[in-house]
Amino acid sequence: GLKQQHFSLVSSSSLFSVTMAGAPDGTETADSLEVLKEKLTSSYWGDRQAAARALGTLGTDEAVPALLANMKDHSSPVRVAIVSALGQLGSADAVPGLSETWKDADVDVRKAAQEAMKVIEKKQQAKRC
Repeated sequence: GLKQQHFSLVSSSSLFSVTMAGAPDGTETADSLEVLKEKLTSSYWGDRQAAARALGTLGTDEAVPALLANMKDHSSPVRVAIVSALGQLGSADAVPGLSETWKDADVDVRKAAQEAMKVIEKKQQAKRC
């Protein structure tokens, strides 16, 4: 059967929900993934932050390019969420982008990037074993 994950993403300015339905192996429908990617460019920072968190939770590498494309967001909480999501996903493709965040003006973004790199390194090592 299909498993479903439901995310209610709440920000101070709005509420949106996405139901992720997919196969038992956790793959999501492309439409739901596209909704979250679109929310990364919302005019409301809370929506962008919530979408980044949800993309990290989903665990699909298909989210990596959209997250990387939005790493220069003007809101530091959004950048922290994006960097953390990239760490959760554990994709080696995120490493060059994460390296750029070590120069971020916000210390929380830099700390999140360091943690994300540690997580990615562990996940990549686990894949090799």
